[in-house]
Formats: sequence, C-alpha cells, structure tokens
Amino acid sequence: MGSVGLLGGTFDPPHIGHLIAALEVRFAADLDRMVLIPAGDPWQKTAERAITPAHHRLAMVRAAIQGLEGLSVDPVEVERDGPSFMVDTLLELSAPDLRLALVLGSDTARHLNTWNRYDELPELADLIIVSRPGTMPLAPDWWPARVVEIPLIGVSSSDLRRRFTQGEPVDAQTPPAVVAYAREHRLYADRP
Repeated sequence: MGSVGLLGGTFDPPHIGHLIAALEVRFAADLDRMVLIPAGDPWQKTAERAITPAHHRLAMVRAAIQGLEGLSVDPVEVERDGPSFMVDTLLELSAPDLRLALVLGSDTARHLNTWNRYDELPELADLIIVSRPGTMPLAPDWWPARVVEIPLIGVSSSDLRRRFTQGEPVDAQTPPAVVAYAREHRLYADRP
C-alpha cells in the first residue's frame, strides 16, 4: 500500500513555509510522496480578497517544487468547476491500495467544522497537523490527528503579496522560479 500526503491551499503565492511543511511531514510521517493541491475556487477566501487566477497559482506551485524529491502537484481542484471542496478531492483521489493523509496547518485545523461535508473526511484520510507560528496544534475531537512539529518560519502569502506590491525583497521567502513567474505576469503589481 502506498501513502500520499495531500497539502491543499490557495498558494497565493507559494512560499518556503509551504515547502518546508511538505518536506518535513513527508519525512516525519514516512510518506511515499507529498502532493500539493492548489484550490481552484477557495470559496472561504474569495469573499475576503481578490484571489490570483487558479492557472497562475498552479503554475507557481509547479515552479516552486522543481527539483524537490517526493513533491508533486495535482491540478484536480483547478480543473474542477465550482468551489473547491476537499471532500470531493479526497473522493476523487482515493484508491484501494492508497493511504491518504490530509496535511493542515494548526490554524486551519481549528476551523475544519466549517468545511463542506467535514464529517465525511475521517473516513477518507488520516489527518496530520503541522505546527505554525503563533498557534498551538489543536486537533478536532472528532478526527484523531498526528502532530508534526516543523521549523517555525515567519513567512506568509499575504506578506509576500504586500512585498511584491511594494517592491520589497521577496527572494529569500519563495523560490526564484516563483519570483520570476509572479514578476513576469505582474501578479501582485497592482494589489496587496
């Protein structure tokens, strides 16, 4: 049986914190591979702010993982119409000979009960929670979780968007290929 970790997110843009989480969890949980899944329509965020088009976020994730062993990207949510619901993704990726593990930051894990059909998730995957800056790992009482401590990196997508907009340095916070893609397509030139 194979084991695959799934790290979903908006990735607007992807940064070294995402990559560190993916690599550390893959090692700690002894997963065969880690798949990053950019949300096509991150329905819980679209009301809060403008989201970079999904095809650009997918391209940036592909650029970010170049050369990193055991990491891949799956466009399953970008290719699906409508809001991105992880339960649909898990159902689509499930296979009899595959053990799936959903990887979440502790801040996201606190709000799992707001997800679409959240009560179905424990039947579809194991849960792995990674530590994040400023939050204590807290597993939901209805879904047993493994907690993986990762180095705490003070980088966020929201700060990176602001830095791109303001012309501040971003080169050490996200891979060079992501920086080049974002600048070439002027993704954050006109907004935070």
